[in-house]
Amino acid sequence: MFRSGAGLVAATACAALLSASAVSAPGPFSPFIGSWNGSGQVRLQDGRGEQIKCLAYFTERSPGMGLALRCASSGSKIDLRAQLTSDGQRVSGTWEERQFNAAGNLAGTQTGNKLALQMDGGGLSASVTVTANGSAQSFILSTDAGTVRGAQISLIKIADQ
Repeated sequence: MFRSGAGLVAATACAALLSASAVSAPGPFSPFIGSWNGSGQVRLQDGRGEQIKCLAYFTERSPGMGLALRCASSGSKIDLRAQLTSDGQRVSGTWEERQFNAAGNLAGTQTGNKLALQMDGGGLSASVTVTANGSAQSFILSTDAGTVRGAQISLIKIADQ
């Protein structure tokens, strides 16, 4: 069911990983560094929803941030990796979804605890908005590709990295 929307789910995962609470080391991605656990719902093309559970890891890497996200629903598994860099408020990077062999680029802006990203590649174009609030974060993803049309995921910080 997710094959045609694999990139969307990857984008969702990426967005989830891009939100977090602050760590002691200041840097452009410090609000996002840590380990996260959460759940949400994927919205399908026919209007139905499917529950999804995720684990996310954001790690500081010079000069940016690496992320790993694993999500599972009753019908699919997701294994997303991404590398991000920041140039002031501008964010760019690459993503790869290993279960569906999809990859692409991402770009957008970071303003404080909010990321607004556009992800492209693997037959997908998706927009993601992530907002961090202390040790919790939420994001909204939307796309026009495949059977998956959007997602909402909430994550709670479980450890600093």
